[in-house]
Amino acid sequence: MKPLINLCILVTIISLTLLYSFYQKQHLSYLETPTKEYILERLPSFNAVDVFKNEKISTELLQSKKYPGLVVHFWGTWCAPCEAELPTFIAFAAKLKHKGVKFILLAVNDKVAKIKKFFTKHKITIPNNVMIALDNSTKSMPIFGTAKVPETYLFDSNLNLVKKYTGPQEWIKPSYMNEFVSHL
Repeated sequence: MKPLINLCILVTIISLTLLYSFYQKQHLSYLETPTKEYILERLPSFNAVDVFKNEKISTELLQSKKYPGLVVHFWGTWCAPCEAELPTFIAFAAKLKHKGVKFILLAVNDKVAKIKKFFTKHKITIPNNVMIALDNSTKSMPIFGTAKVPETYLFDSNLNLVKKYTGPQEWIKPSYMNEFVSHL
């Protein structure tokens, strides 16, 4: 009789676990990235401050400057894939400086001291087409539709979304340069 009770308990636990996992999958399905269309079509309205230059960054300011391309990159000093990716991403940004492409690296859930220490530790020189901003409130993530970092958005000169890159990328590959230049 006892083995039958144990089997019933085991089947009940497995059944409840499966039901709970299906419930969670449906509950979190809004985080999945659409396959053919982006939810975000244009650069959303946001505000930030450059960590090193103490300059205000806003959608309105970016619209007035009329860059041929704009890249918004979400990252954090606490994110291991971001740490691995960032030096090559900065080098990639430097290569696009002569094209006039502006890069905004938006650190989320971070601190100014940690960001400055990160750049010092990795001996990263910031090109003048790159702004390092901080969003402690993490309000910009849901505005953009970002659920995790790193995540990168490429906008054209009219601030329309051209491409979204989810997760760390190998920015040193020539295909990224070709893709970015083709959209400018």
